[in-house]
Amino acid sequence: MGLPTTLPGPVAQPPSETAEIYTQKPLANFTTRNVQPPNEVYVTINNTLFVTVWNSVPNQTVSIVYRLLRADGTITAGEVDTPVSADRTANGISIALAEGFLLSVEVFCSQNATARGNTWVMARIWYGVPNPQYPVQTLFTDYLTLNQRLGWPGGRQISSVEGPGWLRQAPVPTTKNNLEVSWTVPTNARWQIFSLFLALSTDATAGVRQVSLSIITGVTTVFKSNASGTQAPSTVINYLVANYGVSPAGASADLYMPVPWPIPVSAGDLITVQQSNPGAGDSYLTNGLLVEEWIEPTS
Repeated sequence: MGLPTTLPGPVAQPPSETAEIYTQKPLANFTTRNVQPPNEVYVTINNTLFVTVWNSVPNQTVSIVYRLLRADGTITAGEVDTPVSADRTANGISIALAEGFLLSVEVFCSQNATARGNTWVMARIWYGVPNPQYPVQTLFTDYLTLNQRLGWPGGRQISSVEGPGWLRQAPVPTTKNNLEVSWTVPTNARWQIFSLFLALSTDATAGVRQVSLSIITGVTTVFKSNASGTQAPSTVINYLVANYGVSPAGASADLYMPVPWPIPVSAGDLITVQQSNPGAGDSYLTNGLLVEEWIEPTS
């Protein structure tokens, strides 16, 4: 058996004494010991996650999901589902926390579809268990909708009257002895009025009627506007209230009331329509008030 044959090939050359070596320091360093905390929110057993909800939608349920990195290195999660009232009063939800880093909080509505302006949420860390005593950090304040969940980190802190609100028809107004029709802005709400339509039917009582719109804050009338014309007995007239600038020419069955809409009005303010020289049989047949609504908490 012969010796193995060595095939010709490249011969390794010794490195040149003048060769340059190119190196680069790493762009990032990663800590493998004494790892830094994941965020700045460290909580103890003396803290609570306190979420306050103001809501105007019936049958609403709000869900809160959170994650916590405990001091022993375990990541835990929890969920709380709470029905909330629809009268715009504050609904407080208190969640006791273990000691550790709060990793995330998410709030969403479980049942009812909501529009922006319906459900206002404020999430904060409070000190005091079992009864929260005072807030120590705000996580987010924002409107909750079916398609917009709220969360931290990354959540916004905005005013409840910032941005667009809920465009809606105001609730059925109050009538008073056929003399007036009025709407009261609900508690913890702010309206911006866009337009008003109503129809007045007059009886045969002699004398023309002058219809006017007033906004009353407390006992003070802060705004008043008269219709562009008067209404005769035994007639039906439509009254159109909007930001016309000047009274446009309308049909004989229409009267206009130019106003500088939109006008903001707050909780407790009264929007009222009255007529002079009313007859016992006068009545408002139809009415519709278009407003944009925000939650405006007072407590």
